[in-house]
Amino acid sequence: MNFTKTFLLFFVFFLNLNALLPSDAPSLGNPPDTHAIVTVSTIEELNSAIYDAVDHTTIWVKSGSYDLTTLAQKQLSTPNNYKLTDLVIRGETGNPEDVIIEGVSATDDSATFGIQIWDTENVVIADMTFRRVFYHCVSIHPENGATQVKLYHLIFEDAGEQLVKVNKGTDNALEGLIIQYCTFKYTDGVPNKSNGECYSNGISAHYVTGMILENCLFRNNYCQDSGQLCGGNILVWSKSKDTQIIGNTFYNYAQGIVLGLNEDEDDHTGGIVKNNIFYRAKTTNYQQDVSIYVISKNAKVYHNTIITEDSYYAPLEVRYEFATGVVFKNNLLDSGFINYRNNAPDANQNSGNIFDVETDQFYDYDSQNFKAKNENATFVDKVDTIQECNVDFSLITRPQGEKSDIGAFEYKLDDSNDSDNDSDDDDIVSSAQNIGAHLFGKILILFSFLLILFKF
Repeated sequence: MNFTKTFLLFFVFFLNLNALLPSDAPSLGNPPDTHAIVTVSTIEELNSAIYDAVDHTTIWVKSGSYDLTTLAQKQLSTPNNYKLTDLVIRGETGNPEDVIIEGVSATDDSATFGIQIWDTENVVIADMTFRRVFYHCVSIHPENGATQVKLYHLIFEDAGEQLVKVNKGTDNALEGLIIQYCTFKYTDGVPNKSNGECYSNGISAHYVTGMILENCLFRNNYCQDSGQLCGGNILVWSKSKDTQIIGNTFYNYAQGIVLGLNEDEDDHTGGIVKNNIFYRAKTTNYQQDVSIYVISKNAKVYHNTIITEDSYYAPLEVRYEFATGVVFKNNLLDSGFINYRNNAPDANQNSGNIFDVETDQFYDYDSQNFKAKNENATFVDKVDTIQECNVDFSLITRPQGEKSDIGAFEYKLDDSNDSDNDSDDDDIVSSAQNIGAHLFGKILILFSFLLILFKF
């Protein structure tokens, strides 16, 4: 066995176990040896490199601002007249703030999209910012053959409609959609379109199967017009199924996660929502609604922390009589209850939920650090461990005591509850695990493995 290669593989593996927030995303590493490498530094070069790409290509995008309004088509686009396989488009430095692909504003149609993905299979877009476009930062078209799409360590900001859109196909579900370590944000809410409508989501995904969305941050997805209600940060619908929404953070939002929307039993089925953190202060500046809305048969909602300061009477909601088998377990809330509407059935399997946690039970409520202040907090060591949820938001193993804790975090006696994260996208998630401390522990394990490997 090649010792150097083994060392690198295991080192990357252990780093992955500790990266939780957009700012902590592990590097994707070097391009495959089989890839052609194209480096670009202008919007014209980037546009040509994408549209004229061949199979097995990595496009390195150098640091800078890329003005979409100078393109005749007002957008970037993968080819839509032939099948393209294995395309990677990455910011060269790994910092999404170094590569800015932008228009003028969410209400100016001189730039319509950030990028549209058409008949492309196995595409990765990483380490860039898309912002200030009239429609969507990224628009994916499974109806035209797009499949196996990965959006990684990106910033999506200030689009006129959905920040990310998966369009509805006829018979083609989008499979293999993975969204990790991305930031979805509006500077100051969603502005009205010229017709007076506020129309947006963080992501709206039609007809997706097995979508994974994890370690992302959602910020300020609400209507500037206080007379309108903004759509969910995450809306997954139109025959979608088995969505996994794990370890994300939602800050200042109108609606949080929506699994299925219409009165149709096939709108969404299955899925799991676990280890997510929600926070918003009560305000009249924008309409506030449900945090998790489910019409999906057999959906599971486990170990989420939802702090809404009594801004909406029912943060959890199930609708329609076909939404059977929906289970809520071990969720931690400061107010409200589960609302069953439109003849929705109670599965009678809910357990371990707290709906009235006091703010003095948290380590630092004013800084939105929602970890337990100590081992005596009212939600520590309370519930049986769920095998599907045997690690917490910070990837700490459950349980640390005789039983697991309620909510997204598991208390550790040796945990300082502090965070070293001071970047703009981490103020709401100051309760994330101290990366350095756990990385040290992982490295000790790593070197133990290497000693054994070297010996034998």
